Amino acid sequence: MTTILPKTFSGGGYQVTVNADRSILVKQGDWLSKYTMAIWGDFAPAHIAAFKRKVGGSYRDIDNPNLIRTGETLYVRTALPGEPGIGVLPGESTPGGSLPPTGGDPAIPAERVTTFLDWLKRTFNVDPEWEIGDTGGGDLGFSFLNAQYQQIEVINKPGKVSTWFHAVAGGLTFGFPDDIDINGSFSPISFPSEGTILRSPLYNRLTLDDFRHGCLSFELGVGALMGWSASLLFFGMGIPPSRVLNGLRNYFYYGDDSIMRSLLLKGWPSGVMVMDGMNMVPPGAGFSIRVGVMYDRRYWGI
Repeated sequence: MTTILPKTFSGGGYQVTVNADRSILVKQGDWLSKYTMAIWGDFAPAHIAAFKRKVGGSYRDIDNPNLIRTGETLYVRTALPGEPGIGVLPGESTPGGSLPPTGGDPAIPAERVTTFLDWLKRTFNVDPEWEIGDTGGGDLGFSFLNAQYQQIEVINKPGKVSTWFHAVAGGLTFGFPDDIDINGSFSPISFPSEGTILRSPLYNRLTLDDFRHGCLSFELGVGALMGWSASLLFFGMGIPPSRVLNGLRNYFYYGDDSIMRSLLLKGWPSGVMVMDGMNMVPPGAGFSIRVGVMYDRRYWGI
């Protein structure tokens, strides 16, 4: 692959030198935002997330983008302005790692999606004590931004007790047709729906508290007035859901499978809800990614 490196980038009053192996030596007073301004001329979150630490033979996300250390070495794991097309990254150790086209992410290979779903099925356990009853809610979007409210009935089968959880989340929608500025969907509780609760292998049993706190959802929908949607909802996160979202993004786009190990750490999801059902939608199809929180009224003493 033709390379433009090493090169010193300048912009916004800042400078940064990216070496031939895509490394950057952190100097006193450096910030990731200074790097992105010098290289791309912006402070875009996607560009800030492009900088990684190297641990062994793998590249890892920077947990706190506001904390980098003088003297350490960071690596740029995305295309730089002036780099031609897609090519294999020098020293890439994760499967399928490649440079995305300048200015955007690469296409997601279909096999990464099926591999991830198969991994979830094999690794997370169907919980015999909990099941999903009725679900309902709606979402409203403007352009690519989207907000959602969802009600989910979680039933404890041994005790025959149901608890309604309320999830509020926001994120991005990528849909067709893409010229619709306002979009949304609505699903009353009376509409047919079904779901399964998968438990993290780190948990022998789930309690109500394990369903609470942060959540992350992926939803695919299609229809014309009446439609259908399928979703994955990661629940019980004790860490910011954005960290899980960033890890999944790195896997789907770049093949970095470290997220599959991270999802099995305490503080990451307690489990996953796999749901599908009918809804009312405008004509079209869309895929949404949202982060938010999920609680039941009992938690608030109501």
